[in-house]
Amino acid sequence: MPMLNLSQLIKLAGLVSLLISAGYGTLALIATIAWQHRSCKESGARRLPAVSILKPLCGLEPNLYENLRSFCRQDFAEYEIVFGVLDQHDSALAVVKRLRAEFPALPMDVVINARQHGSNRKISNLINMIARARHGILVIADSDVYVETDYLNIVTAPLRDESVGLVTCLYRAVSTRSLFSRLGAMYINDWYMPGRTGRKAVWIRRLCVGADTMCATRRTSGRRRTACHRKSSRGRPRARKTDTRARTTGCAIALRTERGI
Repeated sequence: MPMLNLSQLIKLAGLVSLLISAGYGTLALIATIAWQHRSCKESGARRLPAVSILKPLCGLEPNLYENLRSFCRQDFAEYEIVFGVLDQHDSALAVVKRLRAEFPALPMDVVINARQHGSNRKISNLINMIARARHGILVIADSDVYVETDYLNIVTAPLRDESVGLVTCLYRAVSTRSLFSRLGAMYINDWYMPGRTGRKAVWIRRLCVGADTMCATRRTSGRRRTACHRKSSRGRPRARKTDTRARTTGCAIALRTERGI
């Protein structure tokens, strides 16, 4: 068998890499399209209770007013928004004050509590906030998330199936003008999220991507133990995100995808 010279080896390695990349891209595309066209089985027999949206805040982020305002415009029967900060002088409170004046009919509550429950400040903020949530479904959504008006209807729909206790979703990153923001958005949109749909289609069955949304019933948040599985429903969240991950310890998961933003 003739030996390959260096030039031929480089060409062969490039061809193999190209084939692997093309195969991965094709798999991710097929998995995403197939997943988007699956619909979550809904049952009209179970009426969903009202929703409490928990919004942990910290500082005046880019587009904070527009992002929070999108949650105030939800086409949903009954919901409230609970904002939380650790510092009474947090600049995000000015945005909350503006929204309360703009949407006086929408129940909004603000929790200002500096108590720490560990090293994670956002989780501490959420723990301080959860006692003020009045409704049976909890939606935790980061402050840099922008959603359409049907977001709550879509993300709560899988909970009509009583075997589902936790809903999460994929998201699309929208960058600001900075180079690092653009690189982060490229990572999420071109690698991280396609990889999640592709891996789910092939072998991984225990993943919960909760970076922009986690929607749970009260009994799920109370650590109900059930078989862990996934379903999907259709939606179109939009988020300006950095990469974070969440895990679940035993509740059924409905993992929702976005469509055409």
